[in-house]
Amino acid sequence: TCLTAWQNTILDGKAWRRKKERTMQRGLVRVRLYEASLKTACLQTWSSTVADVIRLHELEDTKQRLDSASKTLDERTRHLEETSRCLEERTSTSRLERARRREARLALVSRQVGKAALGQKHTCLVAWSNAVKAARQLRAKKVQGMSIASGSIATTSVTILLHCFSCWLRAAMA
Repeated sequence: TCLTAWQNTILDGKAWRRKKERTMQRGLVRVRLYEASLKTACLQTWSSTVADVIRLHELEDTKQRLDSASKTLDERTRHLEETSRCLEERTSTSRLERARRREARLALVSRQVGKAALGQKHTCLVAWSNAVKAARQLRAKKVQGMSIASGSIATTSVTILLHCFSCWLRAAMA
């Protein structure tokens, strides 16, 4: 019995050690699992942090590019507005200039038409005056021709009468 008890004690000790070793093994497995999961969690956190930092840098770069592009866009917009204003001024100036030129051309045409109309009136008056003068001259020639003809007729009739009278006198004296 003593031996059995001692053997049981040794066996119990061995069983207890085996149990203790198994428990330690399980504990070590758990520690290794926790360690692996902790490493995985750390790596995931580190990787997401690095990705966040990279994204943050990219966003900052993008923001800087957008700010630069915005400034460039603002400058171009200002330049386009100035150009637009200049074009509007030139357009309005050229419109006014074109309107002035058109009015000047119309005034010139109006004056030329007026001069032409006046010239036509003058030409018509000169032609009418020349026609009247020609008619008067023709009438004067006719009157002169008639007076010459009537004078020559009168002279001729007086001459004939005188000739007849002198012939009659000669005949009567003879």
